[in-house]
Amino acid sequence: MSGFIELMLKDRKKNKPKTGFNVCGLDDFEEPGERIYLIKHFEDKKEAESFSKSHGDDTIIISSDE
Repeated sequence: MSGFIELMLKDRKKNKPKTGFNVCGLDDFEEPGERIYLIKHFEDKKEAESFSKSHGDDTIIISSDE
């Protein structure tokens, strides 16, 4: 189980923006470590949150300061 968690954390880190916020999707059919994909980048947190909410529960926001 810890190998799976490590892969997911690496995947999240790979999608971390240098600045701002990335709204990402999660594809359960991909292999662990390849499940998170970029949908759209925002510099403003409120815009990222609004976009994410309008796209349902299958999105996550990854910020540059995480």
